[in-house]
Amino acid sequence: MRLALTPASSECLEQLIVIQLKSASLSTRRIKRFYSRTNKVFRYVRQVTGHERRVRIIQSIKQRLEDRNSTAPRVPFQHKDPLLVTDPRTHYHISMDRSLFYNISRWTEEHEHDLSVKHFLRKLKIHLFCRLTTQNDSGDISLEDRSQVIIDSNRMYLHKVLRINYTSYDLRRCQDSINARTHSDIMVLSPDSDDDEHPYLYARVIGIYHVNASLQDEPLKQMDFLWVRWYAMEDNQSCWKTKRLPEVGFIDSTDDQAFGFIDPAHVIRAVHLLPNFDVGQVSDILGPSIARRSDEEDQDYSRYYVNIFADRDMVIRFCPDLTLGAHIATSIPMEYASSDVESEEEVDEEELGEEEDDEDEIEIASRAGSADSDQDSVESDKYVDGEWSDFGYDNGDSSNDEEQENERDAIDGPTLDLKMGRSPSIMM
Repeated sequence: MRLALTPASSECLEQLIVIQLKSASLSTRRIKRFYSRTNKVFRYVRQVTGHERRVRIIQSIKQRLEDRNSTAPRVPFQHKDPLLVTDPRTHYHISMDRSLFYNISRWTEEHEHDLSVKHFLRKLKIHLFCRLTTQNDSGDISLEDRSQVIIDSNRMYLHKVLRINYTSYDLRRCQDSINARTHSDIMVLSPDSDDDEHPYLYARVIGIYHVNASLQDEPLKQMDFLWVRWYAMEDNQSCWKTKRLPEVGFIDSTDDQAFGFIDPAHVIRAVHLLPNFDVGQVSDILGPSIARRSDEEDQDYSRYYVNIFADRDMVIRFCPDLTLGAHIATSIPMEYASSDVESEEEVDEEELGEEEDDEDEIEIASRAGSADSDQDSVESDKYVDGEWSDFGYDNGDSSNDEEQENERDAIDGPTLDLKMGRSPSIMM
């Protein structure tokens, strides 16, 4: 059976053949070039492989130097950032490695034309000041307050992976691994408690860092933080009412709230976002920037869908009507008034009184039938004495057991051999 090739398919096949021939010829030329450097007589194959190994080592060294001299906000894949086993009792875990760091002032000057790095140091000091002073409102922080924040050696240290431990709806301890190069989308609890339809905020992690910072005249402490790019909700309606997945999109880079910092302790867990391929990609939200990953090619999807069906825990978080996972916090609990507490206590006392009355009725009924139940239990005890003998246990009354066995043999007669079909007494 022959396949009929169209002109377009035949042209594609020819192009593939040409590419394969070119790659084969290039590899042959590479081997011939290595061969010309050997003595061409004794063990030339080993000499060719030695040349190839040296070239590969030089290329790896060159790649490491380029990664070291680069100012990307993410840790390169080749860099080793060891992370030990995470204690399940802690909420998050990052490594203690300090081999890769940036000078913040110098790093921001190199990317001064990047909109994502705009006001980087100012926002960072505001974030650190709020955490060091336990202040929630960042809008009232002045220049004098920011000047109190001291960063040791003006350095920030980069990390590759952040591990988040969380409790699922069925009270199991789960863990998400967040990598700024691959799996970088997270969800946090929204500070707006009035938004009952969607109580979460979403962000993309650009980098995982820590600094040694403190206020003036105070000891230094390690402060872990995430540099993120925020998403904005496209529609706040309930996904169950509209029968559509929630949609989010990146905030425009001209907005001062497009980029910010998060305490890793506030991260709930990782989230799976699906690009809206129907809308497509755009490049006007943010120009060329180090905030994007290398595979995004300076473009962003206009919208993303929040995959609420990634696992069962996500479904429960977005569907509180199922009344499962009551431990999952979706809003700050409101304080009860004293009158409400008293009314609840009265209701509890009435319910307890009704339960006690029901227990009294049950106890009276049980006493009425106690004589019959006791007689039945005595009769049943006659057949319980030897029940453990079937499982190989000795009840201590061996004489009674032997008598019972003899009576059974007399009644049942000789037992038959299952294999031969005859009495054991007949077998020789």
